[in-house]
Amino acid sequence: MNDIFQLLETGIEFTWDPKELTKNFKSITSSNNTVISPPTGEACWQYYETGISFSRNFAGKFPEVCKEVVEVLSQLQKKCLKLENKSYLINLFLEHKLTPYNIVLIKIVSGTSVGLHFDTTRSHAVNIGLKNSNTCLTHIYSGERVKNTLIDEKNIKYTFQMNDGDVYLLATCQPHYVESLTSINKNEDRYLISYCLV
Repeated sequence: MNDIFQLLETGIEFTWDPKELTKNFKSITSSNNTVISPPTGEACWQYYETGISFSRNFAGKFPEVCKEVVEVLSQLQKKCLKLENKSYLINLFLEHKLTPYNIVLIKIVSGTSVGLHFDTTRSHAVNIGLKNSNTCLTHIYSGERVKNTLIDEKNIKYTFQMNDGDVYLLATCQPHYVESLTSINKNEDRYLISYCLV
């Protein structure tokens, strides 16, 4: 057990298809990679130059979807309460008061790898595999971040492959990257739910 990532559950299913739900989303970018939301309140993708897109205005436009996600996470909190040996990540999850406004979708286009980075707007997240989750490997490093390169020989790299329905707790403040296992022409865009814990 480590404080970097932990598989929490498998086999979670939802009643909606993320590809269908987001088919009309426009894509926006910002020059300095800060979080932006269209003032119109429309749901959209914000694309980051590391190769990943996050949904914006999601909870406001899809309250029933978010209610379903919160219910699943609430059930997982109840299950975790019964654990005898609780990890640091489990305790973070248990101490958190769930809200639909912390829910975003993540999209990685088929064949795209996400470059090494760490999240600047959050430190920990719950990620749930939705669609084509196993088309990538996630690599995440423990230890101190190193200026400019982020990692050095002292950091330990952990690797995992998520499946649809898997729920992971992640220290997104740690350097991490996503390696694609598929090609661009495969039409297997990867979709995850990401819930901001801290």
